[in-house]
Amino acid sequence: MSTAIRRDVEGDARSWIAAFRTEIRDSLADAIALPSLPCSIEQNDVQDIVQQIADTGDGIVVDRWTPDWEAVEALRAPVDDQLLWVPLVERDPRYAEVLPELACVAFTHGRPSGPSLVLNGHVDVVPADGQAWTTRPFEASVRDGWMYGRGAMDMKAGLIAAAFAFRYIATHWDGPGSVRLCSVVEEESGGNGTLACMHRGHVGDSVVFAEPTDLRVVHRHVGIQSFQVQLGGRAGGMLRRSWGTSVFPSMGRVLTALAELELERTARAHALGGYDADDLPGFVNVGFASGGEWLATRAEHATLRGLMGILPGETQEEATREITERVRAAVGDADDISVEVVIPPGGHRGGEIGADSELVRAFRWSAESGAVGGPSRAGTMVCDAKIVHGGGWAPAIVLGPHGEGLHSADERVELASVEECAVQLIAGSLAWLDQARLSN
Repeated sequence: MSTAIRRDVEGDARSWIAAFRTEIRDSLADAIALPSLPCSIEQNDVQDIVQQIADTGDGIVVDRWTPDWEAVEALRAPVDDQLLWVPLVERDPRYAEVLPELACVAFTHGRPSGPSLVLNGHVDVVPADGQAWTTRPFEASVRDGWMYGRGAMDMKAGLIAAAFAFRYIATHWDGPGSVRLCSVVEEESGGNGTLACMHRGHVGDSVVFAEPTDLRVVHRHVGIQSFQVQLGGRAGGMLRRSWGTSVFPSMGRVLTALAELELERTARAHALGGYDADDLPGFVNVGFASGGEWLATRAEHATLRGLMGILPGETQEEATREITERVRAAVGDADDISVEVVIPPGGHRGGEIGADSELVRAFRWSAESGAVGGPSRAGTMVCDAKIVHGGGWAPAIVLGPHGEGLHSADERVELASVEECAVQLIAGSLAWLDQARLSN
């Protein structure tokens, strides 16, 4: 696609998106108002909003289905044949009732022959409980060009932008090739919705995730692995050393060791370049700790649960071996203390494609030529791209709007960047299709 044609596409798309400004903002506000938490049927209500936007052109094929979750659970990654399913019923028994009702939706426009591009977004959001919001988290509010609300940044704005981008392409472009929009459930719980799309065959030759990236093309994806550390001591009264051995001194050493490991792994990643100074790709995050039963009794047991990043080029086995060795070294030969590191199933590898790849070039050119945005970056991104790209199905990048307050109080998205995101998804998609057609 020539520079002149590319500019014409961006100009037309920008004018078209501007004409839908009110509908875009109203759709986003309606989506934010729905508490589409993991393990909630409200996720389907957001799917309804996406379908109202995307299912508007002649010839669009709509596939809305309730996944066969048992079959999805058995799906193996092409790259290494590992299982990627994240257990849910074991985490929350309510999933046994909710999962059979949850729907994924895929919208397809184009011809079966030729290159195939997929746009992907998720409908679920993290909880807002216990956070100091100055607005109502599930009631959209607008201040100074920003829309506030849970899910505004992650990632209902990107999903709405992708839906309008698909709508434009479906009404302005006619192959060869195809564009598909996959709107998925249960990303925040681990990515099983995107895994369901892979099982259904909604794969594509390349995939773009509309997660928030400040309109920069992110082409490095950090994988993720949960872990548990279980410590065992000896319960007893606190007045005699011989009566009991508390696990908490060992827990303190383990926490310190994990914090040090996080810094070491992050420094190792930064040495390769491509990260912003604030990026923490080697994260080792403890999100839950419990132990002890009575204040006057030495604690006999403790459990730590957390998530760690899997660096691009690293396997889960390599990463979990490192954390296991570090935990065992922290506990050492302490008397009466046992330690076990448990690695649950459902981990995902990271991955990276080069900045000069066809996919990155198509969307980077668009982002750099627009009024908003910046160059590509390797970056730190943990999203379902790790499943698609890290799992070996297709190369993937991430490109989404500008937001602040991810997973925190007063989460918000810059409204102008939502429109610009839709423009860049349109221009990038058409540029990639043109490049892929010529390459073939």
